[in-house]
Amino acid sequence: MVQLRTLGRLELLAGETSALRVLPAQPKPLALLAYLALATPGAPHRRDALLALFWPELGQEEARRALRQALHRIRYHVGDALIRTERDGQIALAGDGAWCDAIAFERALDAGRRGDALALYHGAFLDGVFVSDVSPDFEQWMDLTRARLCARAAAAAGELAEEVRRSGDHAASAKWAAQASRLALIGAVEQHGHGAFV
Repeated sequence: MVQLRTLGRLELLAGETSALRVLPAQPKPLALLAYLALATPGAPHRRDALLALFWPELGQEEARRALRQALHRIRYHVGDALIRTERDGQIALAGDGAWCDAIAFERALDAGRRGDALALYHGAFLDGVFVSDVSPDFEQWMDLTRARLCARAAAAAGELAEEVRRSGDHAASAKWAAQASRLALIGAVEQHGHGAFV
């Protein structure tokens, strides 16, 4: 089982759930993996678009070599089944290739399982991750994804606070309300720092 953790930290893990081990990898291959998983889940990505996002300063041949090396590093640690290269050169993650906390978080919210979702939210998306020499478009995608996930977590915590307040559990309501306020504040700081999100 391969796990990609992106909330609060960026880690790639493998092994049985009871004995997961952290796989060594550089930030850019992991950021590439996160992008493949989350930008358009399940859909392939054009190779030239990935080159423009992750290696905008390099010439075409150098950028292609850098992409091949990044994919090789990932495959070295997790095997060939995780990343598919289509006949037309597009690149995608295998549908059942890996579990990703951010995808699981949003699916739990979409299914109305707010408590399960918030148990996965260990912090901001790619928190503290610096990926060198990427394009502004990748940085914008990272910022927008971080803001969206934080806003959804804040809303879920607020809804849970109201739900448990109605059931009479005022201690739990206060806990969730505090979490909602903290997440809303973090989201506002992020928004202020990176401009308005549309």
